[in-house]
Amino acid sequence: ERIDGDAPLQAFTAIGLITDNEIWQATEGDFKPFRRRVRYLNSQNAPIRPLLNKLSFTAGKSNWGYAFRYGLIEITEEDFKLIAQAMDVKI
Repeated sequence: ERIDGDAPLQAFTAIGLITDNEIWQATEGDFKPFRRRVRYLNSQNAPIRPLLNKLSFTAGKSNWGYAFRYGLIEITEEDFKLIAQAMDVKI
């Protein structure tokens, strides 16, 4: 639940929609990540384990966490709807 903590948090904690096509580079000290503008939606955390076999990018994969290594991934509309429902998002 914390970057420096021992307990893993295996849940969707934020959900949003990309608002434009611009990719820009942020300046965060020595770290200069690339970013996209996102409109975040009101949501509740949703554990990922109940969704693993339902999502196209994790189904049948023992190394399912690998898909998240870059932080922002494109997913199908069907996967988005499943996650949104699990997060109690009204779309």
